[in-house]
Amino acid sequence: MRALILTLPAVIMCCGIIWMAAATTFFANRSGRVADLRKLFSQMSLGIGAAFLIWAGVVIMLDIVKVAYPTVFAIVGAIFLFQGWAFSRFKLF
Repeated sequence: MRALILTLPAVIMCCGIIWMAAATTFFANRSGRVADLRKLFSQMSLGIGAAFLIWAGVVIMLDIVKVAYPTVFAIVGAIFLFQGWAFSRFKLF
């Protein structure tokens, strides 16, 4: 069970990348506009960031591993949330 908990961030990240690849492939036929890709990338960043923060919070509360590992992923999740917000707000992509 502990191994599953420790590998969950990698699974979340892989699912986000697969979601981004599949969504851009399916939406490429309808419209390949940059705004659509920006919205999709922003949603992916926000989703992965929120998942990392929730995962880190649960792992820290349950005291499964030392606090450093989930804290690093909480920081990465916050960076993903900022990235998703910046891409949608400032149109940096």
